[in-house]
Amino acid sequence: MNSKQVTKESFRPCPFCDSKNITVIETSSHRYVAAACNDCGSQGPEIRKQTAGYGTPSSWWDAAESYAIEVWNKRTHDK
Repeated sequence: MNSKQVTKESFRPCPFCDSKNITVIETSSHRYVAAACNDCGSQGPEIRKQTAGYGTPSSWWDAAESYAIEVWNKRTHDK
């Protein structure tokens, strides 16, 4: 698995252990990414990463990473 560290300020704390040690990882299928807590191991939903077509692999990663952070930061009690 690959991981790419983004700023800690990008993420809300882990909803389970309150850690701010969160990264976006490439999951085992290599077509999906997810935000994950490096302390307790919790993981947000997998986000499909584009793998062909318009753009570059770097732009595909950036788009998937951005959405993974957005989804991680959502909480069911948020309005």
